Amino acid sequence: NALHNPLMGDVDLAGAKGVLVHIMGNDEMGILEIEEAMEMVTEQAGEDANVIFGATTSEGMGETVSVMLIATGFDSPYLLSNVGA
Repeated sequence: NALHNPLMGDVDLAGAKGVLVHIMGNDEMGILEIEEAMEMVTEQAGEDANVIFGATTSEGMGETVSVMLIATGFDSPYLLSNVGA
């Protein structure tokens, strides 16, 4: 859902030069879940993006998995149209 969050507006990860990803889940979150999330991010960002990730666990997460993305270095018509607005 992080890739399709309404807060991202029309911004697309395609063409991003750098993506920082933080994944947080409960103690039962395994490497397969992390790998699945990272595959989605790298597919969206493209093979040329420098993708760095970290993962943490927290007992209070329950069944929720949180993914935070910070992307940089890409051109977006949405962002460029709002420069100086």
